[in-house]
Amino acid sequence: EMTLLKTHMGGQVNVEIDGPSPIDLNLVMKEIRENYEALIAKKRKELELWYQNKKSSLEATLREVHECYSTKLAGLQSMVTGLEAQMTFLTASINENNLKYGTLLDLKTRLEAEIVEYRRLLDGEDDR
Repeated sequence: EMTLLKTHMGGQVNVEIDGPSPIDLNLVMKEIRENYEALIAKKRKELELWYQNKKSSLEATLREVHECYSTKLAGLQSMVTGLEAQMTFLTASINENNLKYGTLLDLKTRLEAEIVEYRRLLDGEDDR
């Protein structure tokens, strides 16, 4: 009878197991999606915070560089202003010395002319 039954069944066996209810894959996918979206939101916030910190750091560095070079520029501008004042003073001094030189040269020329005249007069008296 067993052999006949095995032949009749064709070697197929059906087993039924009492176990937990089947898993709802839609619910599992929904939970995975929610976790993934929460993770994306968290990473986005972290990235935005990092970007803002990096930008703030760069802006602070830029301010420092600007202040440093502004101070140096102010010092150089002060030096240029001082040198311009010295140049103005020297130009005035050169012009004044040029006028004095012209006056002295004119005086020298007249004195040399007088010396020549006195020599001529002295030579003329010696001839008499």
